[in-house]
Amino acid sequence: MNPLAEIRFHGVRGSAPSSGTDFVEFGGDTPSVEIVAGEARLFVDAGSGLKNVAVTQDFPEEFDLVLSHYHYDHLIGLPFFEPAWRINGRLRIFAPQFGDADPAAILNTLFSAPFCPVRLEDLRPRVEIISYRPGDTFHANGGALISTASVNHPGGCSAIRICLGEGDVVYASDAEVADDPDAAALADFAKGALLFIADAMNDDADALHRRGWGHSSWRDMLGVARAAGVRTTALFHHDPRRTDISLIALDAAAQGVDPSAFMVRQGARYRLHRCAEGPARRIAERGEAAPWRCSR
Repeated sequence: MNPLAEIRFHGVRGSAPSSGTDFVEFGGDTPSVEIVAGEARLFVDAGSGLKNVAVTQDFPEEFDLVLSHYHYDHLIGLPFFEPAWRINGRLRIFAPQFGDADPAAILNTLFSAPFCPVRLEDLRPRVEIISYRPGDTFHANGGALISTASVNHPGGCSAIRICLGEGDVVYASDAEVADDPDAAALADFAKGALLFIADAMNDDADALHRRGWGHSSWRDMLGVARAAGVRTTALFHHDPRRTDISLIALDAAAQGVDPSAFMVRQGARYRLHRCAEGPARRIAERGEAAPWRCSR
């Protein structure tokens, strides 16, 4: 059976990259997720993990990037995005507008002295910046319908829902859901998704003293997932100080609450299959192209 899409996690760390022997298994790059559906390639966020994307022979001439917000950990990989320097085509960047800030001006600041030696217009693809406000919907290459919603994060942030026709992926990387209204709103937005990619920056202890930081505990996010009735929850945006040993323990704890949930490892690829009913589950280990299938 042909997969609905392949999900590639190029970066899964939050706030800042991590390096060293304690961060090998789960990786140290900040958020970037790729969704491959047919010939279409959609990237969500441009953290340092975006530098891990290589240009392959089948890489399309037109590709899209959807940004959730402009904090460094979600943007710093854009100047190092290899396809942006080697593909003669079109790169569309869907960039959120919060208040009166101009998305094009924000991105041009990133690509300007003294921060960067090149300009945005120096990229080889024709770059088109398309602004959106949280709550807007639009179409990406390949026909995928993108819906967005505002979530609780300092400075503003969007959750992103990608409708693939026969199943949806919801991405909520930076969202504080400790308060009931925020949790209920995100659960409503993620309702019925096949895959919920969710903020798990905090453990239970962190959640007690990080109120207002704009992040959630894995336990709170599993509560949202349960309320939303999602099939599988991929927990990421790991704290930059969280070691492999700690994340392995949290992975087991999360699966004890919800067997379909897991802590994402950088470099993992998963195939999303159409499922008529039942929860999805992860089959293969890190580094394999692992399908999500319906449990029968």
